[in-house]
Order: sequence, then structure tokens, then C-alpha cells
Amino acid sequence: MSMWILLLFASLMAGFGLWMLCWPLRFAAAVQRFSEQSWFHRFELASRLALALLFSGLAYVQPEQWLFKLLALVLWLACGFLIWVGPARHRQIAQLIALWGPAFRWLGLVALLVAATLLAYAFHASF
Repeated sequence: MSMWILLLFASLMAGFGLWMLCWPLRFAAAVQRFSEQSWFHRFELASRLALALLFSGLAYVQPEQWLFKLLALVLWLACGFLIWVGPARHRQIAQLIALWGPAFRWLGLVALLVAATLLAYAFHASF
């Protein structure tokens, strides 16, 4: 079951990475529009918190504890950062990042590489 969760997480990451790689300007515009929503900060925080809790729980029941602990740690750090900066500065940071435009292509490549690694690991561990 945990590998299916990892496969879903890595697939979503690959989808966002592909979006950034192929259409970086569209992705930047989407980041800009998303950051203007009133619920932007709450959604970003809640989604990372939910994933951090999920991966933290899986870290103690799965043989691949180190991977789930690592993913949980990254997400807990992201939650801490979002709490620390607060909604107003988070919105400013997102709007500044949206100005990067073509640089999202490189971030998409990194996201695809990480997603491919996670997918390969999940497939290897599942079969």
C-alpha cells in the first residue's frame, strides 16, 4: 500500500515537473494566479502538513523507513518555513518566483529526475 502512495506522489511530481519543463511560462502564470487566491497559504500549508503526517506514519510501518522519513522531514521543514514566513510574505515570495519564467524549465528537470528516482524505487520495491 505504501508503495502505491509513493507511486502517486512521484507521478504528481512528474506531472508538475513535465509542466514546468515543457511550458515554463504557463507554469509561472499559474503560480501567479494561484498566489492571488485568498486560500493560497492555507492550502499550501495544509497539503504539505497532510503529506508530512502521511509519510511520518508510513516511516514507522514500512521496511523503507529511511525514504519515508526523508520525505517527511523535507515536508515538515517546508511546513515550518511556511509558518515562519506567514501568509503575506509567502504570497510575495510566490509572486517573485513567478517572475523566473524560463528558469522553471530547470526546476522541472530536477523535479522529473527526483520523480523518476522515486518511481523507480517504488516499482523496484513493489515487484
